[in-house]
Amino acid sequence: MVLQQGIGINKDAGKAAYWFSRAIAGGNSSAMTNLGTMYIKGTDIEADTIKGLELLERGAGLGNIAALYNLAYMNLMGTAVEKNLKKGFDYAVRTVNAVPKEAIEKDDERTLRNKNSILADSEFLVAACYDDGVGTQPD
Repeated sequence: MVLQQGIGINKDAGKAAYWFSRAIAGGNSSAMTNLGTMYIKGTDIEADTIKGLELLERGAGLGNIAALYNLAYMNLMGTAVEKNLKKGFDYAVRTVNAVPKEAIEKDDERTLRNKNSILADSEFLVAACYDDGVGTQPD
């Protein structure tokens, strides 16, 4: 993230991608999510939506809430993927269910803010889906 965002040093997407790849080899789901997002957006690297989606799906498979949320949003909105309301709803529900409340309470302040934000956004997506019958039956 430091190299990717240029925090305290010069921004270097190539080095960030290299180190994210190394972390991915070790099974780090956050690295999968960050590099996947870089590929999908083409952020300072050549865009590769297929590779980006594969990485996000791997991260989601490991329960990474940011990957799950990104896939929920992308499928609900049709961003970088063909709109799939059912799949988007399912990812949103998985996001909410992936965050045990006890685990959030034990995290550091920065992680807590990030997870709470993603959790709140995911809960909103699920509520909106139920309200409008998007990807599920209205309830």
